[in-house]
Amino acid sequence: MPREEGVRQALAEIGIQLPAGALLRAHHGAMLEYDKKPGPTPDADWAYRYTRGMAQELGVSEILLEQAITGLTPNVTGPGTWVAVIEDSREALPLLRAAGVRLAIVSNADGTAAENLSRLGICQVGPGEGVEVDIVVDSTAVGVAKPDPKIFEFALSATGVRPEEAVHVGDSVLADVGGARAAGIRPLHLDPYELCRFDDHEHIRSLHEVVTLISG
Repeated sequence: MPREEGVRQALAEIGIQLPAGALLRAHHGAMLEYDKKPGPTPDADWAYRYTRGMAQELGVSEILLEQAITGLTPNVTGPGTWVAVIEDSREALPLLRAAGVRLAIVSNADGTAAENLSRLGICQVGPGEGVEVDIVVDSTAVGVAKPDPKIFEFALSATGVRPEEAVHVGDSVLADVGGARAAGIRPLHLDPYELCRFDDHEHIRSLHEVVTLISG
């Protein structure tokens, strides 16, 4: 999810105030627009679709929509812009680790995913301030991105887990659900506001549900 400060500033420049606590829902609304791309792979206009969806979710008028998209775009495409911490993830990861789950991060990112996750104290490979994970797979670093199933091979190899034993949690139907399915992995669509209307895959509202699923 993009940094709140950048989103707030971009909107302020066109006279729009970002309501407190609104960014997370706006992100998930934006993912619905991102997921509308037909075909097997995301394309170059993903940032336009995403920022358009975010602006619409925030109630930006049609008159200001293109200005909002222009201002928001650098805040989703620039290096290190996707660094907002989602507290649900921060809280649930230690519980999953304590339950004995082998953890891997598989992210369509800009090459800084591992560095940012470690710096923010969320997780890292090996001991550290955050939760210990087996691998952080960054699409830019490995040269392949979701929904290409090849990106999941790095995670499966590092964890020693077979596809049918794994679950993948993500907030995109296109990249996460589609990619996991192609890799033979059970997809769980993280949809905390129940915005997704597709009924052909599983949905969860919180990573805490994964803890319950594993424990059960």
